[in-house]
Amino acid sequence: MEKKREISKYSILQIGKLEEHLEQMAQEGWMLEKADSLIWTYHRIEAKQMHFSIVFFPKTHALDPEPSEQLQTMWDFCEQTGWKLAAQSGQMQIFYNEEANPVPIETEAWIQVKNIHESMKGSVVVTYTILLLNALLQLGMQATQFMSNSIFWLAGGYNVFLLMTWVVLGIGSAGELIYYYAWYRKAKKVAEEEEVLFLPKSFRGFRIGYLGLAMVCLFFSILGLADSLGGKYGLMVVLWSTVTIGGVFLITRILKARKVSAKRNIIITCIISIVICVVMCMSIVAFVMR
Repeated sequence: MEKKREISKYSILQIGKLEEHLEQMAQEGWMLEKADSLIWTYHRIEAKQMHFSIVFFPKTHALDPEPSEQLQTMWDFCEQTGWKLAAQSGQMQIFYNEEANPVPIETEAWIQVKNIHESMKGSVVVTYTILLLNALLQLGMQATQFMSNSIFWLAGGYNVFLLMTWVVLGIGSAGELIYYYAWYRKAKKVAEEEEVLFLPKSFRGFRIGYLGLAMVCLFFSILGLADSLGGKYGLMVVLWSTVTIGGVFLITRILKARKVSAKRNIIITCIISIVICVVMCMSIVAFVMR
């Protein structure tokens, strides 16, 4: 077996744990090749002792088709000091070094904390903030529908599960933001006083729990909707959701492969996603009204 994949075991804030894990994998003969958000890919190498260093570079984007001049300069500087790029995941840059006692890339914890925070503000924080606001909006809409016609709302069994889906996602998003800012506050204090980056406890169990529960609730809400509208219409709703989510993912990948800038990629993807949603909604309404 020349390739190996695993689900990432640690939060990206647990930098020390991640680096130790990568070093252990290298000792077992596996070198990191690709670091996606969930699945990390390795290829077979000769087992050896290596050092790994994870560095955050805020002035880049996961959808950038090519490394910017500043990022390339950073890579070149690191390579001159013995640190070679193993993989990149958005702003996270993962380097390895085969020297016995390499000079660290970052020597001051407060700079490391600052770079992580700048990176998280434009990605993770924005994502969970939008998801939390969306959850609150959906909960408000559900509450309005219930108050206007509670019998009709309860008659649609899918409404209860849909409500639970947004409750779980809202709690999860709030938890993610609280977790991050609790880390940031502690990390700043520790970096200023002790010059050691603060490593939080794993948040993986909570994340898997609320995402799994949200998926179960969403599944039952779709089943309830299918039962309420009839199998044919329920199937269309499932198709709509699949096409929208899959379409967004595929479009961003295609545009990135075609060297479209990150900003244009986001704008084009949003426009196409809105068009897909409108078309799918009109199709469902047309079938229902027949």
